[in-house]
Amino acid sequence: MREQVSKTRLPVHEGDLPAGMHPEPGDSAGREVWTGHSGDDEAVIIRTTVLDTRAPEEEYGAVRQLRNGRITGIDVARGLALLGMIAVHTLGSWNDLLDRPTVVWTVAAGNAAALFAVLAGVGITLSTGGRAGLARERRRRTRLHLAVRALLILLIGVGANSLIDPPVFNILPYYALLFLLAVPFLAVRKRVLFLWAGVVAVVGPLLQYYVRAAEPYERLLSPQPVDLVAQPLDVLGTWLFTGTYPVSTWLAFLLVGMAIGRMPLDRIRLQGGLLGYGTLLALLGWTLSRLLVLYLGGYEGMLYSEEPVTQQFIDRLLREGPDPDLPTSSLWWLSVAAPHTNTTFALMLSGGVAVAVFGGALLTCRAVPRLLHPLAAAGSMTLTLYLAHLAFLHFYPFEDRPWTALLIQVAAVLVIPVLWRLFFRRGPLEWVVSTLSRLTVAPIKVREPEDTGRHRS
Repeated sequence: MREQVSKTRLPVHEGDLPAGMHPEPGDSAGREVWTGHSGDDEAVIIRTTVLDTRAPEEEYGAVRQLRNGRITGIDVARGLALLGMIAVHTLGSWNDLLDRPTVVWTVAAGNAAALFAVLAGVGITLSTGGRAGLARERRRRTRLHLAVRALLILLIGVGANSLIDPPVFNILPYYALLFLLAVPFLAVRKRVLFLWAGVVAVVGPLLQYYVRAAEPYERLLSPQPVDLVAQPLDVLGTWLFTGTYPVSTWLAFLLVGMAIGRMPLDRIRLQGGLLGYGTLLALLGWTLSRLLVLYLGGYEGMLYSEEPVTQQFIDRLLREGPDPDLPTSSLWWLSVAAPHTNTTFALMLSGGVAVAVFGGALLTCRAVPRLLHPLAAAGSMTLTLYLAHLAFLHFYPFEDRPWTALLIQVAAVLVIPVLWRLFFRRGPLEWVVSTLSRLTVAPIKVREPEDTGRHRS
C-alpha cells in the first residue's frame, strides 16, 4: 500500500555514499514521482517497494518474442494445438501390440483441444481491450462484433458438417457457442473470471452427469443446417451437455484464457508463472483423481455400480477415456481424469497442461523465434487449416495409411502458411470472418468519452 509522506525532499540513504558508509537496511527510501495531477508545485514523495523495476524491453529476448507488434508465442501455441488435434484425429487411440493407448493419444487427447479453447479466451481479451479492459463506451459495439463473429464460425462449422461430412467430431460449432457465452464476460475483471472458471469446472460436470442420466433429447453429434431449424433443442442440448466438447464444462477453459489475456503476457515472470502454475494444476488434477480412484473407494464404487462394468472396462477407461460416455450409475465416475471425461479433475489436468504449454511457448519464443516461425504462421490461420484438415480426412483414406496421412498434413501445415504469409496478413477464412463482422458493426457509432480536462492516473 502506498503512503504519502510529505512534499519535501528526503535525505538519500543509498547511491553514491562516502567511503565507509553503507545503505541503511529496510525499505527503500522515498522517491519523487508524478501523481498524475497537474498543478503540483513539487512532486509528491511516495514510499513504496518496487518488486521489478526492469522495463519489458530490458528482459531477455524481449524484442525477439515480438513480430510486427504481435506476441509470437500466442501463434506458436495455436500451431501446437492444431498439430495436436491433427495427430489425435489421424492416428489411432489404442496400440494393440502393447495393449495401451498410443503416445500421441496420451499426450494430446483432450489437451490439444483444451489449449485451443484457452487460446480462444486469450484472443478474445486481446481483441477487446487487453490489460486495459473494455471501455464502457465501446462495449455495445464490441459485444455485437464478437456475437457476429461467433455466428459466422457457427455457420462455417455446421456447413462443414454438411459439405465435408468429416469422419471426426467438428469442434467449430462448440467453439462458436463458447464465443457467444463469452459476450457477458467481456468487462469482467480477471479475478472474477478465474472464480467463474472454478464454478463452471465444479458445477458443469454435475450438470452433464444428470443430463446424461436423463437423456431428455436426441443427441446430434454432427448436426446439419436443417437440424438447426427442425431440432433446435436437440442440437443445443448436445452442444451444451452431451457433445464431444460440451460447452457447460469447456467454458472453464475459455474463461481461464480470458483472465490470462488481462495479464502482461510480454513479461518473462508471468510466462514462467504460466508454465509453473499450469504444471502444478495438471499434477493436482491427476493426483487427486488417482487418490480418489485407487485409495478412497472410487475403483470399487465404479466396479460394483452396475453389472456390465468389469475391471478391464475401468482400466481402459482410466487410460483412454470413455467410449462414448462416462456411465451414470454412480457419482464415483466423476473421479476419473481421463481424456474427454469432462470431470472436474479432467478439466484441471487438461487446463493445466494447456496453460503450461502456453507459458512454455511464450518463453521459447524469447530464445529461438525464427525456428518456430512455421508454427507461428500456422497458428495465425488455424480456422482455415482446421477446415482443410477436416476435408483431407474426408477425401484421403487415412485409416489405411495413418502415418502417411499425418506426415502429409504436418508438412502442409508447416509450409503452406509460411508461403501464404509472404503475400497476405490473414488466412482466407480468417479474412472473411473479420471483414464480415467488422462491416456488420460499422454503422454503430462509438460515443467518445468526454474530455474533463484532467489527466487519468
